[in-house]
Amino acid sequence: MSLKLVSRLLAALLMLVTVLVLVPQAHGKRVGPLFIKLTGILTAKGDDWIALQADGETDTKRYALCPPDGGADRATHNALAKLIVNSRVQLTWTSQDPPRLLSVIPVPPAAKSGVVEGVLTAKGDTWIEILPKKGKYAERYTPQWIGGLAKNGGGFDKDILQVFTELNPGDQVGVKWLFDGQQRVVEIWQL
Repeated sequence: MSLKLVSRLLAALLMLVTVLVLVPQAHGKRVGPLFIKLTGILTAKGDDWIALQADGETDTKRYALCPPDGGADRATHNALAKLIVNSRVQLTWTSQDPPRLLSVIPVPPAAKSGVVEGVLTAKGDTWIEILPKKGKYAERYTPQWIGGLAKNGGGFDKDILQVFTELNPGDQVGVKWLFDGQQRVVEIWQL
């Protein structure tokens, strides 16, 4: 047996062990022996990685993009550049170490606008997460962008940002929102 053949057999055996031992413990829905689908909130991204807070989780996990010859296609590379942080996405990943991203697509809400009431579960400087009263998972909302480009004085709605600072996790809130690539707060109130 050649050394090259032995190497390939060992690599195949290692992949089989990964499938049998690691994949059953992985979070998400299995869509094949090595692939898992997740939906959640895109919390950060770089040129070749994303960070996702999976539905039902409080922590984020980082997923490195596979090189084009390693499973991801060119469309996935291009789609990554168009993703908006704080929006919902669905990804397919492999259980390698580090986890490798194979595909990612945006998941827009069912409606282009709406009203939601629920519990504030988390917040950042420019976003809040609300677990709807009749919902299973928290959704992330950011203020509207007003005033044009940042270099021309544009930015997040300062009145909404001020309300964000006054809120605390656990508060009961209501939000009127619209979708323009991510869910934007038009109006917010405490219940």
